[in-house]
Amino acid sequence: MLFNNWVQNIERLKIDRPSKEVLKRLDCAERVSNYEPELFQSFIKNLSQEDLITYPSYAEYSNLESKIANYLKINKDQISLGTGSDSCIKDLMQVTLQKDSEVVSIAPCFPMYFIYSSGFNAKFTPIDYSEFKLNGFESFYECITSKTSLVIFTNPGSPFGYFKDSSEVEELAKYLCKKEIVLLIDEAYVEFAPGNCLELVKKYNNVVISRTFSKAWGAAGCRLGYLISQPQNIKFISKVKLTYPVNTIAVKFISFLLDNYLEVEKYIKDSIKERDILCSKLENSGYEVIRTHANTIHFHEINGNNSRTIEILNKHKVAFKAGSLKTGTAVRVPGDKRETWIRLSLGLGVISTDYMKEIIN
Repeated sequence: MLFNNWVQNIERLKIDRPSKEVLKRLDCAERVSNYEPELFQSFIKNLSQEDLITYPSYAEYSNLESKIANYLKINKDQISLGTGSDSCIKDLMQVTLQKDSEVVSIAPCFPMYFIYSSGFNAKFTPIDYSEFKLNGFESFYECITSKTSLVIFTNPGSPFGYFKDSSEVEELAKYLCKKEIVLLIDEAYVEFAPGNCLELVKKYNNVVISRTFSKAWGAAGCRLGYLISQPQNIKFISKVKLTYPVNTIAVKFISFLLDNYLEVEKYIKDSIKERDILCSKLENSGYEVIRTHANTIHFHEINGNNSRTIEILNKHKVAFKAGSLKTGTAVRVPGDKRETWIRLSLGLGVISTDYMKEIIN
């Protein structure tokens, strides 16, 4: 066998999207509307041929790390950039796992947790989402063994958007610190939540946070994420990064967004407000809704199989995910036998679209 046997059991879905149009790209938790043309053009003017011809500069990386640090009010040496947060997570796993290590995480979850674990010869131990809802962090403690090297807690959770305050997560961090086990807190959707776990990085040397610019910051195409931890951890993780993990245009665009963070923060604030209003409207229109602290929701007709709703979305050529269609990751809700749930990304303007008006009326 030329390749590792475990690879043949991996299935990676690559679904063609029906649309990337404004307010119709609702399948991948991206920003659903464009930036104002004048703002975006002011960024475009800063680009040059050299941004494509030459390798990125480490000085540019350093400057971006400084901007992120200033925005978060942390130190620059607490940040490690990567090609999306998934690449950053892979870097962390590479320096954390060894043969027969164990990784513990709630499931369903980001599929790459499992794939990366397998790639580093580690066992992935899933905690059923329903069990976590019932027993909280006790379900983690029961799964941790002497072989556990990494525990992943997604906060807000994906795909169901649950959220735990840092004071609750701290108990897990403290427990794992005593056992010298790394805790990764995946905060991909944190901007849509009422808090974060940054303070835990200062208090515990086993805590690592991953973040991304793909969701709330509206820069999914840039593929730029980062890790936050204590300086000695960042220095260690950085040793296994790609030589040039982020391209120059991505560095420039994220730097530009940080310079214009008020525009981003307004979009986030307005999106949260609209998300909550839309959830109420759906509930009042005969839908069961899983409310979230992210920019996505799950919903289902109380007295139907979602066929009417799916027909409306398809008619308007909206990109979305649904359990009854091959539209990407399977949409199922643990503890619910229905396999026809719909998952939509939300953002400013969705509530006013023709398709959403048709759905809720």
